[in-house]
Amino acid sequence: VMLGSHLGSDSQQALALGFHDGMMEETIGDVVYLDTCLRQDVLDYYLETIVRSPVRGVAVCLPLLPRVRLRQLAESLTAQDIPCVFIHNALREPPAGSATIYVDGHRAAALATEILWQRGHRNIVAIEMDGIMGQRARVAGYVDTMRAYGGTPRVKQSMSPSPDLRPAAPVDRPSLRDVADLAVASGEASAILALSSSATLEVMRAFHVRGLRPPSDGSVMALGCWDWMHFVASPPISHVTLPYYEAGREASRLLLTLTGDRSAGIERTVSLEPGDEALHCVDNGTVATVPVAAS
Repeated sequence: VMLGSHLGSDSQQALALGFHDGMMEETIGDVVYLDTCLRQDVLDYYLETIVRSPVRGVAVCLPLLPRVRLRQLAESLTAQDIPCVFIHNALREPPAGSATIYVDGHRAAALATEILWQRGHRNIVAIEMDGIMGQRARVAGYVDTMRAYGGTPRVKQSMSPSPDLRPAAPVDRPSLRDVADLAVASGEASAILALSSSATLEVMRAFHVRGLRPPSDGSVMALGCWDWMHFVASPPISHVTLPYYEAGREASRLLLTLTGDRSAGIERTVSLEPGDEALHCVDNGTVATVPVAAS
């Protein structure tokens, strides 16, 4: 079973595809994909069904589930002797019978910030969305890199727009749309680093509704692995891809290892960095892949 949220979009789609391909390589076709749609009642129903069914293992990617509830989920599955693999940055010490895959957002954000700095940007604003998986690591990558170059990091925090599986945000934190509008309208930043797909969409919306167009009216750099950055966004968006497809394949490998007789002594915490071709930069209106080593 793969348990996720909005499996047909963004990073979840890449995860599901990688998981599918990994399973098919092992000629395992009896895989069920369960989508919680970010609803706690749906998640509870799926969990009740899973523990009553002859499930061999579960891969879990619920990026908006708080740390405490994530550990409770891991412990409840392993208590039923159901091997599980979590694609989540918060579960660094998985309980016995489980494993976790960590996507290195720190390195991705650091690389994006390095490229913007090398292009001459000094006023770089990063937009964070509260409660999203990996946001803290991405913020840290941006902040560490700005300070290493002698710059001043400026992080604009926004609250998560949806309740239920998402943790409650402080009431004094503005909405993502308000943050994006302010960042674009103020003109204070020569470049905006969007740390999530939602932030990227809101930033591009804020440019378009004002009749502005990056990069001439301000540069945008995003973290993500979504085809629309190449083929739908106008203009295309420079971005650093995150290895979610690879994480899906690794999840299938780890899960099969945990369910087999080779689980003893395996590395149960795996970190995946952006690949050698993770950097996609816009040049004259088109996106070109730039080897990371050459950046």
